[in-house]
Amino acid sequence: GGAALAGALAWARERRAADPLLPVRVLRSPSAAAANLAGFLHGAMMLGSCLLVTAYMQGALGLSAIEAGAGLLAVRATSAVWAPLGARLVVVAGALAVLAGAMAAMAGGLALLAAAPADGAYVVDLLPGLLVLGLAIPLVFLAVNLLALEGAPPADAGLASGVLNTSQWVGGAAGVAAVAAAG
Repeated sequence: GGAALAGALAWARERRAADPLLPVRVLRSPSAAAANLAGFLHGAMMLGSCLLVTAYMQGALGLSAIEAGAGLLAVRATSAVWAPLGARLVVVAGALAVLAGAMAAMAGGLALLAAAPADGAYVVDLLPGLLVLGLAIPLVFLAVNLLALEGAPPADAGLASGVLNTSQWVGGAAGVAAVAAAG
């Protein structure tokens, strides 16, 4: 609550400042707003789920910290395979369509992970969801970056990118906090 109040006060001050740190024009673009919202949600979903999946692998499956970390490599390996294809997909379908599909895929991957039973197995219960996340992650990153920078003047490109990065990390912090509060 304190952080929200401080953010609102800072935002009110920035709107009246002659030379604001974050000019409102950077956030006015609908594509930038969509990118920052998606970035926030992406950060919340990914960091929150990483915490839960790691705890599940160690607690329910009895894996060591090293084994649990290795188990998460399925996401990274799949991402590495799909990342080069993401650019082609954006050219064909457009960044907004790719973002919508990738966010839906992320939700599907998380649903698969959420269905894992207490006595599950990595290959049967976790790997399918992790592979779906590995497919979605590079597509989300590509699409949100394109949308965040779409229409931004070159002078504001670094700022627009920084705002997106902040949205993703704040979302990640919120996701971890929500998981920790629920658990």
